[in-house]
Parts: sequence; structure tokens; C-alpha cells
Amino acid sequence: MIGHAVEQGGGSLYDIAWDDAPGDFYMIGRSGLENPDYEYPRDIAAVIRVDADGVYHPMGHDIKAEDPMKPVKSFVTIYIDQSVAPSDIYIGGTFNFHGPAPTATERMLFNVAKWDRVAEDWAPIGKGVPAREVEQKFYPDGLPGLPAKPTAYVGFLQPLFPRVHAITSDTQGNLYVGGTLAVLDSTTLPVADRVETFGIAKWDKAEDKWVGVTKTGGFSRDVIQMSWLDEARTRLLVTGGFEYGNDWRPLNGVAIVDVTTGAVEPFGGGLLLKTRDQTIAPMVRHAIRGDELWFTGLFTHAGINVNSMTDAPIESSFVAMWNPTKSLDPNAGLVVKPVDPLPAPKSSSASANVVLEAELTQGEGTITWWEKRSSGFAKKATGPKFRANLRYKKSDTEIVFYVSVTRPDGSEGGKLPVRIPIEPGG
Repeated sequence: MIGHAVEQGGGSLYDIAWDDAPGDFYMIGRSGLENPDYEYPRDIAAVIRVDADGVYHPMGHDIKAEDPMKPVKSFVTIYIDQSVAPSDIYIGGTFNFHGPAPTATERMLFNVAKWDRVAEDWAPIGKGVPAREVEQKFYPDGLPGLPAKPTAYVGFLQPLFPRVHAITSDTQGNLYVGGTLAVLDSTTLPVADRVETFGIAKWDKAEDKWVGVTKTGGFSRDVIQMSWLDEARTRLLVTGGFEYGNDWRPLNGVAIVDVTTGAVEPFGGGLLLKTRDQTIAPMVRHAIRGDELWFTGLFTHAGINVNSMTDAPIESSFVAMWNPTKSLDPNAGLVVKPVDPLPAPKSSSASANVVLEAELTQGEGTITWWEKRSSGFAKKATGPKFRANLRYKKSDTEIVFYVSVTRPDGSEGGKLPVRIPIEPGG
């Protein structure tokens, strides 16, 4: 394939998909291929169907850039809905104008499109985002597809970002689209009065309209991948570059959306880079194998404690696995004995000796006690008991040490906080 619509360019594929019934294979990416049956221009959209005999079939006219003044476009994902016959085919990315040249306002399909088997070309799907005055003649019910509003959301939506990363559907034929998105019901209302959704949107098949998916208004950043966790297609595993829900609840790149209620649930604490720098997105992707959920991305820690971002979770660089039927955590079976509160200092400070105890109830391993300092974690002791000599101030509410287990194979669990509470002073 010839890529970037330049004859000497390098081709690249972003996604592939199968249509099982006819045995067709689909590829989407960047291409400079032409269809000799087209009138000028002959270039095609970067989607190729390969039939069961291995014959290539270019699919539709090229789709132009979202903004003609900034000719950035990409074809990122393809989704085959095999619940209908023949299958429905959807593509997503960063694009807009469709059909033959020259482009025209009445031929727009922002960032998501459906294959029209009758016209044998790409067609718009859905509406809802308000059109500008110049566009309302053609789109009184809202623009087709999922346009972004980078001028309204500075920092979140940039012209160079792919708009649509992932597409899936539920059992009723409604589409769910994840990406670098912002959908809103009005551009004139004050921000506090708008209905907004970020990162994920739903095409309501009955209404032919794009609507929100979550009760919280979506996510703080990009949604990159989505997969159903149940046969009824009501629980959607969502991963990507987001750190929070739109209600500021920490999610750290992983969440489960209940599409029937709109609830967003954190998943296992999420995944985060060691620096805790919220500007560096984890960009999480996932794969499902039976009960196992595998994750990869730009992270070094798994299982973030959402109540305290400084507590050390399980260390896992760039790949992690979740299994709901068993624990692979080296700390599994570690039981820490509760610690009685220390009395409040009678003066400005007080001292105490406290014995911390832990027991390993599963397998063999070494229990290690840690203290967190500005330079990192310092080992204090090994074994089931640790005597801590403490000095604490009247303003202190607790003192925190950490404990972990190292197994015979060298695997070490995350450093779990052990809190020594201090009674409030008078």
C-alpha cells in the first residue's frame, strides 16, 4: 500500500477487522490507492476489503480533513457489527468531508462514518452537536457525526489529535464511540447550563442522535479502547488517557461504565506513572482472555489507592493483569494486626514505642517493614514484628509505616500502608 496519499509515501495500517459470514477481511489506515472507476479525483478512503479469494476491493471515495485549513486526517478504527445481515461497517478517526471533489458543506460526516451499501460510499451517522449559523441551512438538527470544539475546550481537544479511537455497539444496535471528543447540546448557553459529555458518546439508534453515556459527563481525557464484559452488553470496560471522571473521581486510565444506568465505576484503583504527574496520561489499552484482563500503557504502578495518591501500590511497569478469580499479588494472605491509637501529647510532642505485627497466611515469604522518606522508601526491619520508636507532635493525626511481602521467587508486593492513629488533643 502507498501511504499518506503521496505516491512515494510509506503505507501504514491502524486497524483490522473480520466479517465472519462472507469471510471478508478489512484494513484501515493511510493509503494513496486509486479506484480507476471513479471520475477525478480517483483516490479512495483508506479502507480495503479483502474477500475470501484474496481479492482487494477499495471502499469509497477519499474522506477529506475535518478542517480544510488544517489538513490533518487519520483513519484509526474499523468496527464490523455482525449482529445484522449483511454486517454494518463503521469507521472512525479524524476526517470530515466525503464524496467527490470539490467538497461542500452539505457533505460532512465528522470523524465517524457508516458504509452505505446502496450508494457504495461512506455516509454520515447521527446528529446532535449544534451547527454554526452558516451550517444550519443544511443541518437544522445538528451536525452529522462527532465534531470537536477545540476553541471551546482549550487543552483537551487539539487539531492534531485523532478524534475517534474506538467503536462498539450494544444489543439494540446503539453505537458507543470513544476518543478525543466533546459533545454538547448548546454552544450559546453558559458552561454551567450545558449538557456535556467528554471522551465517550452514544449514538441513539431510535433518535439518530448523539447523546451522553455517563451520568458524570464522561472522562477527563481520551478514551482509547472499549470492550464488553457481559453477554448482555451492559458493562463496558473503558481504558485510555483519562485520570478522572468528569466529576473529578480518580480513575487512572481504567473504568467500567454501566450503560443502563450511566454509572462509572473505578476499576482496581487504575494505573499510574511513578511520577504521579497528572499531565502524563497512562494511555491504557487492554485485552481480555477468559477471566483475565490484561493492560498495557504508560504506567509503572497498578492498584492506586484513590484515597491517598502517595500510598505505594503494586509496582508493575507498562503491563499488568487483573484476574477476579485469584490473586497474583505477592502480598496475598498478608494480615496486619490492628494498632491501638496513641494518646495525644500532653505538651507539644510525645514519644512512644509501638510494636507492629503482621502474619502471612498463604504460602511462604519474607515480611519487610518500610519507612517513607523524601528520598524514597527505607527498609526498617524484616520478620513478623517491627518495634518502632516514635516521636510525634500535637498536630499529628497519624504515623504511617509500610509493609510488603517478598516471595521465594523474588516477586515483591506493593508497600502497603500501616497506620498508627493518634488521638485528637484537647
